[in-house]
Amino acid sequence: MKFDELQKKIELGKDNVQQVYIEALEDYVPIRELTKKELVELSAEATEHINVEFDKDGNPTMSLTMSKLTKNEAKVDAKAVIYGLEVEGKGKLTVDYVLDNWKSSAVEEIAQAIYNITGENPKESVRKNKKNKTISEVEGDSFRTQ
Repeated sequence: MKFDELQKKIELGKDNVQQVYIEALEDYVPIRELTKKELVELSAEATEHINVEFDKDGNPTMSLTMSKLTKNEAKVDAKAVIYGLEVEGKGKLTVDYVLDNWKSSAVEEIAQAIYNITGENPKESVRKNKKNKTISEVEGDSFRTQ
């Protein structure tokens, strides 16, 4: 295979628009995969409020604030929708507009469809960490895991 052929196959992801049915809208919407750059940006934002510290033995302790995590996840979904939705006029969309004016079920469903065709959910590593750890301290809506 020549480099040009490989590059065309790799670049197809961004141009590969698919029509997916969104139950919350009772209609089909055109979406595309996220690029690696978009995915990295969303992953960084999803984990922005997570602090990892290491004890003297090198064991990690993760702490986070649930309210901040929830807000971050909503912003990540909104950004994913803005990136992955392929409709005319979307250049005017902002995260705040999507979060303030769109049905939350539609935002979540469109974002999940985009994550599915991308093959990765930027919020998934945060959820895995929460599920695989034991909560050892709880303060308000913050907790520590070990």
